[in-house]
Amino acid sequence: MHGEFLLTGSEKMAKSEGNFLRMQTLLDKHIDPLAYRYFLLQTHYRKQLTFSWEALDGATAGLERLKRLVANIPDHAPGDPHVREEFLKAIDDDLNTPEALAVFWTELKNNRIDRDMAIEFDKILGLKLHEVKKETLEIPEEVQTLLDERKTARDEKNWSESDRLRDEIAELGFVVKDTGEGQEVSQ
Repeated sequence: MHGEFLLTGSEKMAKSEGNFLRMQTLLDKHIDPLAYRYFLLQTHYRKQLTFSWEALDGATAGLERLKRLVANIPDHAPGDPHVREEFLKAIDDDLNTPEALAVFWTELKNNRIDRDMAIEFDKILGLKLHEVKKETLEIPEEVQTLLDERKTARDEKNWSESDRLRDEIAELGFVVKDTGEGQEVSQ
């Protein structure tokens, strides 16, 4: 849902102008319709929204990061009831989805949202987060120890030690990628 004008460049998107976007166009470009929904949720429905393919690419990447975070919510993550209150307060404030998403992102990164709470929030957002599956990568204890040491080195801004540990982890067959959410490990 978006109530205010959707713009392309500086012009209003309109059928009469021939500059409108159909869902089929997104599907033809292999763009997930949920990424378009996420794109819309990032701007309040009463504000004008400028469409660009670059912005949609950013929304696609953001949605994938969100799915990855939700899929990997630690089993021990506590669900803080204050987070629910903050999220619902944003929604109750004239359906302020940008603020609700900001709460969701911040508290998800801070491990203050459990899986049930994430699914509850998604009942409002409609991003099908209940369908994401937990990634199961068996990380040997030796590699986990090195990852923990590397995180400490990065926190202390000891880049040479961090690089050395990354190389040591790579020798054991694992790839470490640094993201805004922390270290991502793959094989």
